[in-house]
Amino acid sequence: MQEVLSNLVDNALKYSGKEVRIRLSAEVAAGGVLQIKVGDNGIGIPQNQQMKIFNRFERVASGSHTTGASGFGLGLNFVWQVVQLQGGTISVKSTEGSGSEFTISLPL
Repeated sequence: MQEVLSNLVDNALKYSGKEVRIRLSAEVAAGGVLQIKVGDNGIGIPQNQQMKIFNRFERVASGSHTTGASGFGLGLNFVWQVVQLQGGTISVKSTEGSGSEFTISLPL
């Protein structure tokens, strides 16, 4: 899970502007589910691509990559796989130009 959180924070740093704001939170939600949230004030992810970002080799269309960050589209797939192996789920809420928030839900 350390690598999962590291990957999400690293992405938040890569895709944020000059004033980076990263929010981390964790709580035990209803039903004994641990929820971990990683949010940022970055460039955001277009609505039509949010369901694809966890696929292997998938990257957001180049028009949104104004930061010059590079990668192979493996990081979020790795995150998804580790969360799945722990019996959990991961989701994203994002608005272009306003940032993203990833929510990991894990059974306790």
